[in-house]
Amino acid sequence: RDRDVTGVQTCALPIFQVLADFVPDLIFLDHQMRGISGPEAIQALRSKPDFACIPVVYFSADQNIITLAREAGANAHLKKPFTIQRLLDITQQFIR
Repeated sequence: RDRDVTGVQTCALPIFQVLADFVPDLIFLDHQMRGISGPEAIQALRSKPDFACIPVVYFSADQNIITLAREAGANAHLKKPFTIQRLLDITQQFIR
């Protein structure tokens, strides 16, 4: 099934402006962003009922990505750099 990709951001602060227009099926979130950390962004998402159950895939080049993702409350992780195939595989885990 076709999917739309929306709300590509370089920092997490405008995320709620983007999410004001729709509720996504899946969110990809970097560990390090300008203005807000990945864990802070996940905490903010989880605190809002409309977004609390949306899966979050966390990504980072940090060697400790598994621990970082778990501690942040993410549903899955991607270690940078990653392949398009790995991105598609992890997306299909949450989007059927």
